[in-house]
Amino acid sequence: MKGIALMIFFIFGNLCIYAQKTATAPKGLDYDSIIRAREAFAIGKPLAPFSSIYKNEIFTNNNLSGKIVFVNLWFAACPPCMAEMDALNELYDSLKIRPGFEFISFTYDPQKTIDSVIKRYHIQYKVLQVTQQDCYKLNMNNGFPASLIVGADGKIKYLNIGGYSDGEKVRQSVFDLYYAKLLKEF
Repeated sequence: MKGIALMIFFIFGNLCIYAQKTATAPKGLDYDSIIRAREAFAIGKPLAPFSSIYKNEIFTNNNLSGKIVFVNLWFAACPPCMAEMDALNELYDSLKIRPGFEFISFTYDPQKTIDSVIKRYHIQYKVLQVTQQDCYKLNMNNGFPASLIVGADGKIKYLNIGGYSDGEKVRQSVFDLYYAKLLKEF
């Protein structure tokens, strides 16, 4: 009996580490409900503390104080993470002129990989390298990609875990999920 419980725990844990949204789940299991419950749990919690070097300066939560912040967490070997990049660029372009807005992403990839992704996707927003442990603190031990909206009070207003690999679904999802929610924060 312990073996079965351990196996179930392992399966659900792995689903939350690398979440890809699906239209259907295997019979008897509702992964989306589990993910949505984990997302709801984050609402109202402060963004985890972090520290990174950006343009030769230390960048921390203090740099975000009083700002509305969109946070994206990714790693290069995650197909849904990479599928979001073009749509996230569009989202950034549509909001970058708003006063009090900050758009940042975090990854634990090595700097060479980060530079390659930035070049490939023409990323203009801040990409901060942190440890894998810090990425998991920031996404509250959930999967990738993960995106958060943090209010000017420093508390999480919205968390989305997982994503699609199909470009059009990604774009629709990014604008349906994030754009309107961000506008409500201004």
